[in-house]
Amino acid sequence: MKITSALTVIFLSSTIVIAVSFLILNFSPKPDLDVEVIQGRTAETRGGIEFMRIKITNYSGKDLTNVLVDMGPDDIHNLGSIKAGQSIVITPNSLEAFKIMINTDEGISVTKYI
Repeated sequence: MKITSALTVIFLSSTIVIAVSFLILNFSPKPDLDVEVIQGRTAETRGGIEFMRIKITNYSGKDLTNVLVDMGPDDIHNLGSIKAGQSIVITPNSLEAFKIMINTDEGISVTKYI
């Protein structure tokens, strides 16, 4: 009798922990616009960083318009619009970029330092 009660308590506790973890991970607030910097090198080259990609993801739940990405004086990209949930990958003109500034018509402004 005591063993089945203990197993029931363990099972219910485990179920509650899994359910709460699922809810926290799926419904935790995300930024409206996420910026991820991807750096690496190709298999043919040796040495330091050989390429850089910037992945921009729209988590705002609405389409963003007139998305302007500024990575330096000679490296400005007008992406037009990004749909809700969409990710776009762009490549900077130079590996010397150290700051990315993104602005949209909806008032979203993000600055990321590399």
